Amino acid sequence: MADKAEVAPVAALAEGLGADEVGVGQRAVVDDVGVAEHRAEALQHAALLKDMAVEAFGAIKVELVARVGVEVPHVAPAPATRKALNGAARTGTYYALAPFIGAALSFLLLGESLTPLFLVATAVMAAGCWLAAKRKRKNCKQSPTFGQGLCEKMGVFLQSQILIVMRLIYNITMIALTALTVAACAGKKESAATGTTREELTFPVGERIESAAFTGEAFLRPMIQTDTVFNFPTTNTVTFASGAHSGWHRHGGMVVLVTDGEGLYQEEGKPAQILRRGDVLQIPAGVRHWHGATKDSWFSQMVVYDASWQPTEDYNDGDNTVSDEYYNNLAAVEFAQRGEANADGLMFRPGDEMLTLPTFNGAIRLSDLTTESNVCGGPGMHYVVFEPGVYNAWHTHAGGQVLICTDGIGYHQIEGQPVEVMHPGDVAMCPPGVKHWHGATPGSRFAHIAANSNPDRPGVEWFELLSKEEYNKLPKE
Repeated sequence: MADKAEVAPVAALAEGLGADEVGVGQRAVVDDVGVAEHRAEALQHAALLKDMAVEAFGAIKVELVARVGVEVPHVAPAPATRKALNGAARTGTYYALAPFIGAALSFLLLGESLTPLFLVATAVMAAGCWLAAKRKRKNCKQSPTFGQGLCEKMGVFLQSQILIVMRLIYNITMIALTALTVAACAGKKESAATGTTREELTFPVGERIESAAFTGEAFLRPMIQTDTVFNFPTTNTVTFASGAHSGWHRHGGMVVLVTDGEGLYQEEGKPAQILRRGDVLQIPAGVRHWHGATKDSWFSQMVVYDASWQPTEDYNDGDNTVSDEYYNNLAAVEFAQRGEANADGLMFRPGDEMLTLPTFNGAIRLSDLTTESNVCGGPGMHYVVFEPGVYNAWHTHAGGQVLICTDGIGYHQIEGQPVEVMHPGDVAMCPPGVKHWHGATPGSRFAHIAANSNPDRPGVEWFELLSKEEYNKLPKE
């Protein structure tokens, strides 16, 4: 027996082949007792290297320090091959499923419309990855003649490539999901924090008020100026951005009709009250107060007030500032005069019953917002709701009429003039004794505030209904 057997350096194919790593130029020395075993193992290694070199890498020189001519026994796929391929399948599937799970959580928690796209894409990605790895493993099991070394190499290669691709897709997908989630959370946080946003306001905002009497952004939109024809009190829309408010002040009697958002109102010596859409507040003349938006919501109100009022005494109010410290630490209560919640989505609470009148072509709902004995000295204001396609007959008002659209889209027409299409915030004024009609468009419910101006001249005279043929020719919304 030879004292020592020399075996050429052989590069290990993968973990599990049974060979120790040896460097180039080194020689493996084994004891006499294990020569036969190492010899057979070396022959197997040599044959596998040869197959792999020929079939996978073409013309690569492979030095085989072994005795040729000895039959190499068939070997089953090595554990390393299975391990590589199984690892590829598991790892690839994990990387594909991770964004799938993330997308699912994002969808469940945030309800974002884009996340289903991630769900479909990642599900397909996961299935494709798993099937590809499974098929490669099956090929290696069924075709040992294809080259065991090549199969092992393919297993390692497949695992590495899947890892690279899946990691790339995983990272891109998770970055996109993270950005989507952060944006959604920020949007929800902003939505929750701001309550009503500027974009959600029903009435137009108007121009910014440039005055030291206001803190933050406040806006004014004139609607009605008092004149000698209608004698209707001055009416404006006043809008406050989140956190904006006025200072303490006094003015003539005012009716406040909250059109949107959440606001604050406080009379001197009384708790601050929270105002919400649909609230109607009356402020007596000369009462010192301030009002504005809450910290988290825009606030819009229509104010009808006696602009001619003049104080009859010197109030000597001193500093009218509402400080930031005072505003931020304010303890407010809900508006005490608020009625039942309005579940119809209308700006104000409508009448509970549908009224059928001979002067209307369909049923309407009617409620009172103020009576004639209001603090601003104006006529009573009524809230009228028309269902789609409902309108009234031609008629006249002895003292004239003022209409303010609050909801939906409607029509108003003065005899001999083109029809007006009304949207929320629009004002229509029909002079005393002039024929007009008003109502909803075919495709929209319509609500308006109606006030019969010059209440000292009451009286309404009704005429015929507009024909259906004429109505159907009107512009649609």
